[in-house]
Amino acid sequence: MAVEAHHLNLFPLELIKNREILNAFENNANLYSAAQMGFGAQLPAFDNYNAAYPSCNSAVTDSVPAATAAVEPPPPPAPSRKRPREYFSFLGEDLSSQFQQQQQEIDQFIAQHTEKVRWELSEKRRRHVGRVLEAVEQSVLRRLRSKEEEVEKMGKLNWVLEERVKSLSLENQIWRDLARTNEATAIALRTNLEQLLAQVRAPQAAAEGGGAAGAAAGGTTAVPAAEDAESCCDSTSEADSGEAAGSWKGSGRWCRNCHKADSCVLLLPCRHLCLCTACASALLTCPVCHSDKTASVHVNMS
Repeated sequence: MAVEAHHLNLFPLELIKNREILNAFENNANLYSAAQMGFGAQLPAFDNYNAAYPSCNSAVTDSVPAATAAVEPPPPPAPSRKRPREYFSFLGEDLSSQFQQQQQEIDQFIAQHTEKVRWELSEKRRRHVGRVLEAVEQSVLRRLRSKEEEVEKMGKLNWVLEERVKSLSLENQIWRDLARTNEATAIALRTNLEQLLAQVRAPQAAAEGGGAAGAAAGGTTAVPAAEDAESCCDSTSEADSGEAAGSWKGSGRWCRNCHKADSCVLLLPCRHLCLCTACASALLTCPVCHSDKTASVHVNMS
């Protein structure tokens, strides 16, 4: 089985073609050099020309003796198979120059390609960095907007809470003042009630222990005591005082509105104890002095 060996061409195709052309020129040069070294031998083309045109021969040729013409020239030496040194030097210089030129072209091409690749990589890196920075900027802007919205919401909520605290503090102060006023009113009413009860109980005790004379004396003292109670509880007018004195029945006082239940609610600011619990929630004015009611206090009469 035959194996065909592949020859590795160490030189480019252009160098091989140039070498073939140089070999052809070399063969032609050898032929012309062999013809010149024949010492007077004529080429076949010139022999044919002399045979065809004998009259064109020069006189010098005709005057040469026949003996001289009969002398045969020595045979031409065999052409040398050695290549001249000039040709080898020329070929070496040509090859070295071509090698240098091709090496320079290859280096230039590699440098251009390297520069192009470097520029493309730098452009890709720059675009990638630009995209990354843009994405980061967008995310940061979104977060900043969300944080700003949260800050605005918290500011609004804080403002609402501050307003609520202010209103609550003001309301607390109002309720505190009202409680103090009610407390003072309750203390004054308790004192008045104690005085009234003491004034009412004193004539009853004197009447029970003094007999008939004591009863008469107690009757005379009961009238001013009742008048004092009426003036202390209600001092707006004489008609109201008479009506208040006539409304006492037994141990309680009837409501001025419904006349069915005991009056146990004190109206402010007039301080009239003249309504029951049901009527106090329905009326807005005092039935005695007809003044506006701002508040009411429930008084436990038991």
